[in-house]
This record gives sequence, C-alpha cells and structure tokens, in this order.
Amino acid sequence: MKAKYQNVLDLGQKLNANLIYQKPLTKLSSYSLSAGYGTTRYQDLSDLNKSNLDLVIGYQHQVEQLNYKLNGFYQKFWFGGDSYHDVLALIASLDWKQDNQQTYTLNSSYAQIDNKQNNAQDINNFSLGLSYKYRLDQHLFSVGLTHAQDKVDTLTNASQKYQRKMNAFQLSWLMLISDWGRVSASYQKQKANHDYLDVTTRNPASLSALLFSQIREDDTDNIKVNFDYTFNKSWQWQTQLKLVTKDSNHFFYSYD
Repeated sequence: MKAKYQNVLDLGQKLNANLIYQKPLTKLSSYSLSAGYGTTRYQDLSDLNKSNLDLVIGYQHQVEQLNYKLNGFYQKFWFGGDSYHDVLALIASLDWKQDNQQTYTLNSSYAQIDNKQNNAQDINNFSLGLSYKYRLDQHLFSVGLTHAQDKVDTLTNASQKYQRKMNAFQLSWLMLISDWGRVSASYQKQKANHDYLDVTTRNPASLSALLFSQIREDDTDNIKVNFDYTFNKSWQWQTQLKLVTKDSNHFFYSYD
C-alpha cells in the first residue's frame, strides 16, 4: 500500500491479528472473548503510523425463534505513536428467524469516545438499525437501514462542528463455495448532516466566509468485495477490495 503526504510517496505495511474464544453455557447460550490488534506503519512518514487494540466480551442466548446478543467493546487507538482515543461501547442485537430463509435483525449501540488529543472531539454516539436477510440455497441477500447520531460532550465553538446525524442504506450478497470458501459484496450509501456551522474554519474576513457559509453535508458511497478461503479448521485466508468515495459541500472533505 502507498500513502501520500505533502506530495511524498511512501511505502507502508499493514498487519491485523484477531483471537476469539467462545464457550457454551447451556445448549441455548454462550459467552465469548476476543482480542484484536491492527497496525499500519510507513517507512518514512512515521507520524502517520496508526495502531489499535480491540477487546470484546459477549453473551448470546436463543429462545425459540429469537436470538439476542450483547457485547461490551473497548478500543485503544494510537496515531503517530501517541495515544489518540479510547472507545467504550455497548452493542445489542435481536434476531427473529421467521423461517429457514428469512431473518429480521434489530440492533443498537451506544459508544463513548474519549479523544486524548482534542477534548472538542469527545463524542457520544448512538445508533439504531434494522435489516432483513433472505437465504436461497448457497446465497444470502440482505438489506438494511441505520440511523446514528454523534453528540459532543460539551457544546462549544470548537466542538459543535463534530455534532451530526447520519442515515445509511446497505445492500449485500454472500455466496458459499462448497465447504471451502465464500465470496461477498456490499454497497452502502450514507448521508451525514452536521448540526452547526464550522465557525473555527469560517473566517469572516476571508474567502472562507463564502466557502463555508453552509452547514456541512456529506454523501459517502462504500463498495466492498471479499473472498475468504478456508485451509482447515485453524487457518483461513481473507482478501478484501474496498472503494470509498465521498462528496461534501465543504470541498476538502470530498475524495475518491
């Protein structure tokens, strides 16, 4: 992979590892523990290095056609070698299996983000989603809607630009290939509307007063294609192709 920074190209390496332990409690319930670590490092631009440590504890229980899950999540994130933010989250989901082909899922989450570099970016996030899955032979199709809100801890001129509401629509498809692998593809469209003007960027005495006279709005398209190959019970190869495009009425937030 390559990173571009101040018109300089640099080579980078990316590594991810994840360990999961799951233990049944009864025939219908279980708990799980997982730990994951990811890092991206660049040869010269070390100030762009980033790493994350993710810890998850989960519980699930099934009652007839209903299956509910509850997960506690913690993340420690480093950027440029310094501690950047800590995340604490509670994630819940409820699955209703109508029959062998159709499943409805309701999920919700609440997260607290403690930014170690900038208190203005201390955020409370809430999300609510609904999805529908349909299975046909070796294929699984799904469609989903999600609403989320970012609320800053303390509303100030510096923090108000981070407060926003988001709505997303997603389509996905997965195909099992015999008993050794699977292919999947997904598309997500997200629209984010910020609640307030960015008064820290909008300088009344300069051209920015005209350029940033509107409250920020972003449209993001996210396309993913995945291929998973299972060598044996212990080893699996995962490959992902991802394309993200973003269009914003504040031009420097737009990218391909």
